[in-house]
This record gives sequence, C-alpha cells and structure tokens, in this order.
Amino acid sequence: MDNSVVDISKVRVKRLPVSLSFMQFDIAVSFPKELIRSGFDLYHSHEYREYLGTIAYASARARKRPFILQPHGGLYGYAHTLPQSSWKPYIGFDRATRKAIVRKADRLIVSTEDERKDAVRFGALPEKVRVIPPGVTSHNSVRAKDQGELRLLFVGRISRSRNVHDIIRAIALVGDAIPLHLSIVGAEERLSSLEPAGYYGSLLELARDLGVGNMVNFTGPLYGTALERMYENADVFVYASAYESFGQPLLEAAAHGVPIVSTPVGVATDIVIPGRTGNLFDIGNAAAMAEHIRDMAENPQGLEEMSRRLVKIVRSKYDLERILVAYRELYEELARN
Repeated sequence: MDNSVVDISKVRVKRLPVSLSFMQFDIAVSFPKELIRSGFDLYHSHEYREYLGTIAYASARARKRPFILQPHGGLYGYAHTLPQSSWKPYIGFDRATRKAIVRKADRLIVSTEDERKDAVRFGALPEKVRVIPPGVTSHNSVRAKDQGELRLLFVGRISRSRNVHDIIRAIALVGDAIPLHLSIVGAEERLSSLEPAGYYGSLLELARDLGVGNMVNFTGPLYGTALERMYENADVFVYASAYESFGQPLLEAAAHGVPIVSTPVGVATDIVIPGRTGNLFDIGNAAAMAEHIRDMAENPQGLEEMSRRLVKIVRSKYDLERILVAYRELYEELARN
C-alpha cells in the first residue's frame, strides 16, 4: 500500500438543510431518514452531547456497523469554559445516556495526549482511544532571528479565557529592557453567552494604561496570505490561554518554525519542549512569561535551534498527509473487523 498520497477527490459530500437551531446546535430533521436510506458501512460522528452524534450512534448500533466518536475537545471541557452553575445540562446528558456513546464507541479519536487521558478518565476504554491530531502543511523555512526588535505574535479568537491581557502585561514588564513588538491577530468572540462583551476594548485600554500602546498592534482578523505573512515574520509565538481543546494557532506557528511561549494547554503540551522548542508558564503568571520572552531575545541562536526542532516535530507527527493516512488506516482496520 502506498501511504504517501491520499486521494480525496472522489469523496462525496451531501449537505442537509438545517430545520431549526437550539442553543449551539443546528438540527437537521431529515438526518435520521438519510441514515436509514443510505446504509452506511461506518459511522464517524464529530461531536458528543448533541443531536447528530446521538442519532448516528443509535443507527450504527441498530445496523451493527462500526461507530467512531470524535468529540473535538475534552469530554470535561465544559468544566473549564463555563461557570459551575451551567454544568447541569452536560452532567444530565451523561447520566441519562450512562455515557454509552463514549463507552461503547468502536474507536474514540482525540487530538492530544491530555485529551486521551481525559477520555479514559471519563470512561472510554484505553485500547479504543486513538490520538489523531489535526493536520497542517509543514513549511521548509527555519527562523533566523535578525538583530532588530523581537517580533511577538498572538493569533486566535480574542476572548477572556484566552488571557490576552496577560500577554500585554508581560510586554509591559519586559518592554523597557529589550526592543520588541507584539501583533495581536483576531477578533473578539465570546465563547459563552455568559461571558460579558467588551474584552477587545479593555485590551486597547490596558495597553495604553501600561504605556505599551506603541509596542502592540491589533490587526483584527486576518486570513490566507495575510495571516501566512504574520507567521513568517514572527520571532516568537505567545499564548496565555486558560484552556484549549487543541489550539490550532499553536500548531500553525510550529509549522512555520516559530518558537512558542505558552501556558500548558492543548497541543502546547505535546509540541513545546521547555528550552528546546519554546517554553511553558503557569496560567496567569505574566511575570514568568516576561522572563521567557527576555531569555529568548537574548539568545537569537537558540531561537534558530528551536525553530529547526519545531519544524522537525511537525513533519514527523502533524503533516497533513500523515494525518490523512492515519484516518484511512483506521477506517480500513474497522472495516476488516
């Protein structure tokens, strides 16, 4: 078997109309009929605790077909992103279903090692859990720090749980000692309806109040070539989030060979090797973040070595072709059984 290329040009996609929406869920009432009529050989659900995944699981069990669950986040993720007063619907669903969809899935796909541990703690059988992260196109360039200012980059949805204010505070702590510039790419997004609006504006005020407004550039959301250029021009990628199910911007930075300073969340715990590909700091500890930034600015040769190691990690574990092959092999394994 040639695993070097996966051809997806013949994949057929059928889109069903959304009939109504409830909370964060879009409901297609024609979905159950489509499952019965189509006679699928394998079911792959990309969500848990929602309508589509539950119906797909029931159909797979009824037809005795393999069922794959891919939650796209920790199964206890709600406990990290919502106040405890909002946990009841999630806990209620688990109790009502006795976690059967997780426990009885033929395979459960997670993105990181931390998610794997989370799934086992939730009740998934360890031998059925597979770690298959999102894929990314790896780049050939290795960062070579010039002698000018240290160019820092943050990319992501700007919400309070991302703790972007800690990045700005770190800049204020170290900005007088080293020349640097921070670019913040993204738009404000409330990750919960309970989260108050106005965070983006508060960051603008914080940068001004701390006297670093001239060091911080808020670009708004960028896409395509414009976003690629931001990664290509960055010396260090900074991330201060309190929680991530994965953290795609972290992987994108790694794919561009940008050393990372981050909290130990999502994929950062898998790709950031302290002192070798970047550094980790405790959530909320802006002083520790500032210290890592200072150390990196003072060791440009070390940045180049970190860059080289990151590119190697991405090529070996996260390259898109490798990820596609991993999915194909999983489907073939279940089809044989």
